Amino acid sequence: MKSPRAKLQVIVVGRLATPAWIAAQRDYQARIQRYQPVELIEIKDHHGRTTPDADARAKEGRLLRGATEAPCRILLTPAGQIWDSLAFAQQLTQWLTTYPQLAFWIGGPSGVSPELAEVATHTWSLSPLTFPHELARIVLLEQLYRALTLQKGEKYHKA
Repeated sequence: MKSPRAKLQVIVVGRLATPAWIAAQRDYQARIQRYQPVELIEIKDHHGRTTPDADARAKEGRLLRGATEAPCRILLTPAGQIWDSLAFAQQLTQWLTTYPQLAFWIGGPSGVSPELAEVATHTWSLSPLTFPHELARIVLLEQLYRALTLQKGEKYHKA
């Protein structure tokens, strides 16, 4: 099946600092790019010793919202819809054929503001487990890549 050329945006709080995370991110971005245009947008992390978590979530939520005009905004949250990889690939295909642009939002260490969930088109949970936001970013990229290879009927590990 030919995949539509909708643009994917991955909008995240903070920057990666660990070389292994950075390498994994670059690798998956390059793999995804073979199938779909993908853009990674990093916004400022407002989490800090003197900043209350609620204030950090509110500021980051405003920045996440302002970073995209995508008509389809998917918020990654533990309370979101859970799909296995095949079901997610089918859902991604539906979104790609419906919308010209998709934005995936990942909050920071303080979590995400309730207001962000209210304006999200969809919510998605990667797992019932809680992940550090750096790991969630890599898992999201890996699942996007996996879904795109499934759409094409390709073997996942074929590079």
